[in-house]
Amino acid sequence: MKIDYIAIGKRVRNEREKKNMSQMRLAELSDLSINSISHIECGNTKFSLPSIVAIANALNITVDCLLMDVVDNSLIQFKRELADILDDCSKEEYTLLADICKTALQTYRKLQNKLKNS
Repeated sequence: MKIDYIAIGKRVRNEREKKNMSQMRLAELSDLSINSISHIECGNTKFSLPSIVAIANALNITVDCLLMDVVDNSLIQFKRELADILDDCSKEEYTLLADICKTALQTYRKLQNKLKNS
């Protein structure tokens, strides 16, 4: 199993920014150094389980919010993230995104079928 530290770091940054929190404040709340937070957000470092739990607690989110692409049973979190994205969309935006999703999914499935059959 490969852990995507860059994706996790981006989610840490996004959650921190959603809460209008500075890296310094996150470092204080999680009892980590500001350098550690910076390196985690950039995906430049591996982190320990206690560190990611401390960050999740400081951000008042669950760990699966940060690790959702690593955990096999994280479909619920992906659905939450998608719901958050769609939360403030207009009717026109919903229509556009629905069309994009349908097309992307059809293309992805066709590609997967070609890969299976080759």
